[in-house]
Amino acid sequence: MGQSLQIVSFDTIVQGNAFTSDDIYGKAAIKNNSATAKVVKVKRHYDASNPLIDSNAICWGFCFETTVDISPMGISIAPGSTNSIDFSGHVYPDKDGIARAGQIMYTFFVDENPQDSVSILITFEVSPTFSIAKYQNLNRTLSIYPNPGKNWVELSMEINANESAIISFADITGRIVKSTVLQSGESLHRLNISDLKAGIYLYTVSINHAVVATRRLVVKK
Repeated sequence: MGQSLQIVSFDTIVQGNAFTSDDIYGKAAIKNNSATAKVVKVKRHYDASNPLIDSNAICWGFCFETTVDISPMGISIAPGSTNSIDFSGHVYPDKDGIARAGQIMYTFFVDENPQDSVSILITFEVSPTFSIAKYQNLNRTLSIYPNPGKNWVELSMEINANESAIISFADITGRIVKSTVLQSGESLHRLNISDLKAGIYLYTVSINHAVVATRRLVVKK
């Protein structure tokens, strides 16, 4: 049990669609209860033989390769402060339509004293029938190509003439780093992403101020 660190909140169960979800992730908020700043790192523990969670990644300020078990960098948390934006644990399902479940433990520890730690356990699940109601208000498909992208990508999605649409790109901390208005009456949209740094982003399409889809984009330079 951590002497300095406390888990304020975290996602206990994260769910996705076994056919369409290519990235499901959980978040957590970590508090420093001590009187001094602490540099905190995170470590994952998981069963690599589980076909759902065998491809997963830690994001702690930055997102790391799927081979990384311990975040190479630490993040300083001020005394009495809570960090609720820098952590996310990602699982990349196979999208084979098979219902699966798996658990990953994440341990947050003080870099100078790894025994000063606290852990959470997140359950990841995918189901062929899982859906989110707010994503059901449009009977149309969405895709971005190429993915990974470099300087330009093309979004394939029909936007009706009477609709107002926007696509937003958020880094792994949830911070929106770019937004672009989509042309009404078009189904193919060429997007300039040359200003995005290499990394993993979540892009969200909103139509008439309602979120209709969120997907993952990898940017390589």
